[in-house]
Amino acid sequence: MPDALPADYLHRIYAGVLGKLIGVYLGRPFENWTYGEIQDKLGPINYYVNDRLGLPLVVIDDDVSGTFAFVRALDEHGIDASKPLTPVHVGHTWLNHVIEKRSVFWWGGNGISTEHTAFLNLRRGLIPPRSGSASVNGYTVAEQIGAQIFIDGWALASPGNPALAARLAEGAARCRAVAKQTSKPRITTLRITTNSGNVGCLVAIMHGLEGLGQRGSSPDWRGPLADRALISSADAGYSINNAARITYDIANQARKLAGREGTLEPPKGDAQFHFSLPGSVQGFMAGALSLPSLAEVSQGEIDGVGALKIEFDLRDGAKVDVLTDAFTPLHVLKVDRNYEMMASPLIYPGQNLKAVVSGGDGSGFVLVDLRVKAYDYDDTLFTIDSGHFVVCQLGAEGPVSTPGWWPFPDSQEWTTPLSLRWTIPDSLANKPIQQVGITIAPLNISDAATPCRGTVWLHSLGWEVAAPRMELRRPPQHLATGSFDMWGRAWVGSMDKVHTSLGRPFFMAHDRGEGLLYQGTRDWADYTVAIDNFSIGLAAGPMGAAIRVQGMNRYYALVLREPEPDGEGSSKNWREVAIIKARDTERTVLARQWFDWGLDVAYDLSISAVGSHIGGSISRAGESRPVVEIEALDEAPWTDANYGGEFKSGGAGFVVTGGSVSADCLRITQMSREGV
Repeated sequence: MPDALPADYLHRIYAGVLGKLIGVYLGRPFENWTYGEIQDKLGPINYYVNDRLGLPLVVIDDDVSGTFAFVRALDEHGIDASKPLTPVHVGHTWLNHVIEKRSVFWWGGNGISTEHTAFLNLRRGLIPPRSGSASVNGYTVAEQIGAQIFIDGWALASPGNPALAARLAEGAARCRAVAKQTSKPRITTLRITTNSGNVGCLVAIMHGLEGLGQRGSSPDWRGPLADRALISSADAGYSINNAARITYDIANQARKLAGREGTLEPPKGDAQFHFSLPGSVQGFMAGALSLPSLAEVSQGEIDGVGALKIEFDLRDGAKVDVLTDAFTPLHVLKVDRNYEMMASPLIYPGQNLKAVVSGGDGSGFVLVDLRVKAYDYDDTLFTIDSGHFVVCQLGAEGPVSTPGWWPFPDSQEWTTPLSLRWTIPDSLANKPIQQVGITIAPLNISDAATPCRGTVWLHSLGWEVAAPRMELRRPPQHLATGSFDMWGRAWVGSMDKVHTSLGRPFFMAHDRGEGLLYQGTRDWADYTVAIDNFSIGLAAGPMGAAIRVQGMNRYYALVLREPEPDGEGSSKNWREVAIIKARDTERTVLARQWFDWGLDVAYDLSISAVGSHIGGSISRAGESRPVVEIEALDEAPWTDANYGGEFKSGGAGFVVTGGSVSADCLRITQMSREGV
């Protein structure tokens, strides 16, 4: 039987994602206002009003974070045409992506906020749908609007199959709310962002991308948005996001639900920024090197293939940079919410950037270079370019005749797409990279006053899917003239206390249960985490180093721990080191070995993940010879032709269970699969 996917499902999903974002960000500035307040202060709402209130357009919001975080339950639990989604699956995804009192939704209090209440129920072991039921929480909590907030992701994952969308939405809703239907349904609250987000998503799915297009004097809904999306969750590398990336992820899951084989072919060699979808700019905007009017950014096509079109009018030596966010921008933090912006940077030292560019219309020559902007220790942005620029000729057709003063080799192909490559330098360790893109400068050696007008095409920009090479530690106090707040914000997790000015470079504590502090993305696959001078001050459970972290409940770790009771109820009288796998509510020991570790003793810890092989070692601080070496495999049933345990990639950090830990640095090095 043929699947239900319509021929234009990819573009319909993209339209729906855009519609959701537009609707939420339209209503967000006046959320919770009364009708009278809206009319008195703003009047009829026909367009974005954030600028009238001095607010950024794109901010964190639970309608966005929850929608695009919770739909990932489909991927995390291998849901396809033969395996249905259950409320239990969604509950596990909640616990993996939600950081208590910090991420995703409104933390209004147990018994007041539906989501807060349901989360606590899940944490204490209540299985969905009981976790959100009226029998446990009462009707007021059970009938709040939360399920509506997050409902659109299930429709987007079910193009052409409304019955499936309804089943998915019902299963997800039962995680946080279920009540017996009465003859008189009650409206318990009104949510402007929720309603506008739902309507925006639905209308966009119905009318497609054409319905969002600007025609004549109609509003430009897509331009200010520029595809941008923020998702505050425990998956640190998914927080700084864009509509195109979200679309491809949901579309691939839609294929599985429809019974199709394989995923969509990654555009342009799996480049993170590919501009393949109609109108997609993936967050790229002209920067502030010169007046914004000197450059315009849009999506266009060359020979039927999408690319970013950068049109500029530069004079008197002016330059322009065109960048997209790779980490939290400062202006996002000015918007007060009941939850935090949880995110790690997308790119790091040691990773290899690549961009493909070409010259378009115009005349003359321009220099094009890769550029990043990063937070210094005082939280100000500074700029660094690769220095490996290329020269593009504008308006050229056929062979180029270079002038007599030409300072560059004649061998360069000026008109064909050119590649820019750059390894992010080690000097940017502990200086989070906030933006990435290109800079364009006119090459007017003879007359700098001559205007340079034309077009440069950015065909793609991306980085290799590999771990970085860097050493992470708190900035030294004598170098930090400010708060270095953004260094701390690059770390994600549930740790109760992380000191920024007391004790050693890493000095942290967690009161009860398991706490995590980590950084990184799912681009990090095969690598080693080494922690120097790791010392346990107090321990009520496992303490150690985590690798391939994919949220609060999915990772591998090398831990020092107390013995567990044996099958007869007695406990062994020695301590041990273990490699564990965290998967949802389970903690599985993959390997263990006796080791009589002690409190207040410094050790050097190392854990490596290469394919399905997990290895660890422990030595006394400053000694090269390990006192413990341990290995494990995470194979069946997830072994594939490319190796890899169940968790093939993810970030790195610390595990602290009911106690405190200190350390000097956390070091990341790339590993190879050769010989595995």
